[in-house]
Amino acid sequence: MKKILLYFAIKHSGVWDSIYKSLEKKEKISISDVEGLTPEVQTAAVTILDANYPIWLKEIPKPPFVFFHSGCIDFLKSYKRSLGILINQNPSKYQIKVMKNYLNYFAKEKIVVIFMITEGLNENFAKILKYDIKTIFVINSPLREFIEENSEVIKKYEKNNNILIIAENYYKKLLDPEFKYQSRLFSGITRQTLVIGGSRTLSFKTTIESLIDSGKEIYAIPEEIYSNNFSNNLIKNGAILIETPNEILNYF
Repeated sequence: MKKILLYFAIKHSGVWDSIYKSLEKKEKISISDVEGLTPEVQTAAVTILDANYPIWLKEIPKPPFVFFHSGCIDFLKSYKRSLGILINQNPSKYQIKVMKNYLNYFAKEKIVVIFMITEGLNENFAKILKYDIKTIFVINSPLREFIEENSEVIKKYEKNNNILIIAENYYKKLLDPEFKYQSRLFSGITRQTLVIGGSRTLSFKTTIESLIDSGKEIYAIPEEIYSNNFSNNLIKNGAILIETPNEILNYF
């Protein structure tokens, strides 16, 4: 059954509704179809039937039948010591300074940080990364493609076995123009989330909605009142204002 789930996940590029329809109508597949799954793909896959599939991920709407990973899958066991982080893909100097300060603190406290990546790890975003802290990337692009395009950054994490990359698609880009699949995967493995700056993009708004729907706690760091960000608006609407990183631990 696991190989059947994996076959349909590959066939439909991770699209949940399409996978469900194939299973519901008991779509026929041949032995050669299943045997065509490469060892590389099978090793990277975790199905909803596997023992290492996170329990809390099963609680979200339309939990992935399969997700693909690279890196230390055991990071998902650190749910109670994890923190999602939403920050602009092109952070400002202020946001870079704040993020570096916070990551230093989280590294000392052995917190697993989770980033949602809607694009590649561009040069500006790479400035905020800290390679000696356990880090999970929830990505929107195909896993194999992401690894190939960001190999230099990934190697820096791999030196200390500090990275886990998660995607719902392995070969082809997931058809997710509103980022609903990626957002619900991020909110599913994240116990609480810190917003630094934020943005008015569709991906950011969709993720915030998913976090709220999942009942996850949202923290936000305030910014200048005239800056074009979403953090201050979140605080006005109930997000917890955070001024120092140690404040977050009070909520763990």
